[in-house]
Amino acid sequence: MHSLRCPPLIMLKREHIRNAVTIAVIFLVGAYIRLIPWDNFITSAGIYFLEADNYEHFRKVLILLKQFPNIPGHDFYMGFPVGTGNIWAPLTDFSFAVIIRALSLLPSVEGDIAYILAALPPFVGTLAVIPLYLWCRETFGFRAAIIASVIFIALPSHIFTTVVGRPDNELFEPIWAGITFYLYAIAASEAERGEAFGKRLAVLSVLSGLSAAVSLLYWRGAVIWWSILGLYSFVMVFGWSFHEGRRWLGFFVSGAVAFLTTAFVIAFVLVFNPFSLKGGTEFNVVSWFHVIAALIIVASLSALALAVYLKKERSAGLGKAVIAGVALLTAVFIVFALVAPSFFKGIMAGLGVVGGGNKWTSTIAQYKPLLSDSGRFSIKAPLVFSTIFLFVSPVVLLSLSRKWRRISAASLFFVFAGWVLLAVTLVNGRYENVYTLIVAATGGVFLSSVGGLIEARIKGAGGKAAGTIAVVVLIVIGLMPSLSFYKGLSHTGPFLIAGDLEETLFWVRHNTPPTSNYLEPQKKPEYGVLAQWEFGGWIEAVAQRPSVATVMGTETHGMKESAGFYLATDEREFLKILDDNGVKYFILSKTLADLPEYAAIIGEDPSGYVNRKVLPDGSETIETGPRFFDLITTSLYLNDGQRAASPIPFKSVPGVRLVYECQGQSDFKGLPQEVKKYKVFERVKGAIVKGTARPGEPVAMAGLVMTNTGRKFFVTSDTSADGEGVFYLNFFYPNVDMRAGKTGIVSGYIVQVGKKKYEMQISEKDILEGNVILFGK
Repeated sequence: MHSLRCPPLIMLKREHIRNAVTIAVIFLVGAYIRLIPWDNFITSAGIYFLEADNYEHFRKVLILLKQFPNIPGHDFYMGFPVGTGNIWAPLTDFSFAVIIRALSLLPSVEGDIAYILAALPPFVGTLAVIPLYLWCRETFGFRAAIIASVIFIALPSHIFTTVVGRPDNELFEPIWAGITFYLYAIAASEAERGEAFGKRLAVLSVLSGLSAAVSLLYWRGAVIWWSILGLYSFVMVFGWSFHEGRRWLGFFVSGAVAFLTTAFVIAFVLVFNPFSLKGGTEFNVVSWFHVIAALIIVASLSALALAVYLKKERSAGLGKAVIAGVALLTAVFIVFALVAPSFFKGIMAGLGVVGGGNKWTSTIAQYKPLLSDSGRFSIKAPLVFSTIFLFVSPVVLLSLSRKWRRISAASLFFVFAGWVLLAVTLVNGRYENVYTLIVAATGGVFLSSVGGLIEARIKGAGGKAAGTIAVVVLIVIGLMPSLSFYKGLSHTGPFLIAGDLEETLFWVRHNTPPTSNYLEPQKKPEYGVLAQWEFGGWIEAVAQRPSVATVMGTETHGMKESAGFYLATDEREFLKILDDNGVKYFILSKTLADLPEYAAIIGEDPSGYVNRKVLPDGSETIETGPRFFDLITTSLYLNDGQRAASPIPFKSVPGVRLVYECQGQSDFKGLPQEVKKYKVFERVKGAIVKGTARPGEPVAMAGLVMTNTGRKFFVTSDTSADGEGVFYLNFFYPNVDMRAGKTGIVSGYIVQVGKKKYEMQISEKDILEGNVILFGK
């Protein structure tokens, strides 16, 4: 007679299917939320991406697809004229390229690369909910894991990094952090059982190390969770050394095997170099630095394990055991100090980025302390982007920490990871992206406990329903501070580029001499374009021109050169920067607030450029300082490089000319002249008019320039004949047909020699070639 009850195996299978379906639904809802601003990025006018960095990724993907599977080892379009090696983690763009290449094989998928790339982030980024769910289920159970997954897909801080139109490495970071943490949590559970040399522990440790290595190939900041795994292993070996038995050995094996695997994988990648990596021992490049870092973690664990072994297994005195461990670790450090002395410089450079000491990253809002707004303590932005659950997380971590003697190794690992990630996020808001895993998980633990308490008080189905309702209500309350974000999500659009900047970039693309080797950037093009470093990705991808200053900041050539360009006060210094860097065109826009930061980057005094004032309502305003009007770029941007004595003194800037300006107005106030938001200038030789007059006789010229927008301004110059009666005048604007919409001289120049006036026509050819024109001929 067969039992009417389902066998346990069938019940377990059904439970797994139910759980998988639940997570699949949560995933689809999460992807849908991130697709809400679709119409702002996938438009009839073209495909847009959110930020300049995303355009850089787009260009890299185009190059990879063009040269697939070859990966160029150098890129002259980034950091022109020096160019840049492959200094960033390569798997982000490679993964995008592989996915697009695979999808393009399907007949039903549109083959537009930009279209596919813009649509991918919601689907790829939301995958992070799967390792989060698995990690939470392993550590806290099914109910907490499901609640955590729901919270996770609704967190604005994660939505923003995975929204449609934002292909970036940030969407991969929580995925690989979650995978690594999940695998290591299982390994920790296995180590806790005491089977130090079991096959399962070895496999899980190898997988953890493999995941840690792969995560670095997606984001170099993965060294943060490397440190979490290493420190946790060290603490657990030390902690279990005070207990009976050999469980400490399991944690040593799990940590040592994981980081030996990591070191081996990264070393394999560097030796065979399939991604054309730059190499060296720099922390900000996937390099031998990371191999050494992994091996030092192994050495540190080995030194501690040696001391514990001698003390526990060989009954050595504490002093001898400690000396033996310290000696082993010291020997390892000495070897690496001799083999790779720059490794230790890389550690300091890395600490500068995490701690805010790096001069470039400290200028980026994303790298500011989490609870800081313009230098003042504030919880407003974190409350909106990470909700109330951000502030619940330390409470839950503290509660779990108080139970550290009774909780499992996996739970203790979660607590350890949570505190470390919270600490680095408070110092540097950039890491909030990964801390979302902890925020969601602690929210799940908290609400699961609340639901459990209600069910315990109200028995039966009513208690379960009441508990579920309470959890739902508390999730809604927890997300309430982010209501403004959710309301504005449908309006999220590409930063800055839509409108005036896009038109400016397209003008550069279609009205300047095309550069060669766009999809083969390992070959050097003819000239570069200079602008703020934030414009680098746009210049390279939209204007399709080499950029001097790039989105990689001080990590590539161009950042310091750009800072010197913006702060130059001498015309010869200014023109030398342009010529030394092969700059033919440069784009100017309002950079007032950035000037002190540029000065700090090149080691100059940052004071005097701007004055910051706090208004009665608490907001901040920025006014021009006394040094601002000494800058060459100020004269060019505000007064087109023309000399003026009043009401504001401006310098004359020879050797360059305005060739384009957008329609939109700059928000500079208090100026009599009209200032456009974006202006493009060209470095030109200029035509030289040579003439004769009486020695010492005054000579002057004037011309009325009309820009492409119809705005007019005068260009003037004056000199006098030398002792031999010879004079020279420089001309940088040609006579053009105004109907063509170009920028140039209306009708003709007026040249005055003494009291006589003459009209002159100057051609584009003469200005570009620097021809000498004989006056009167």
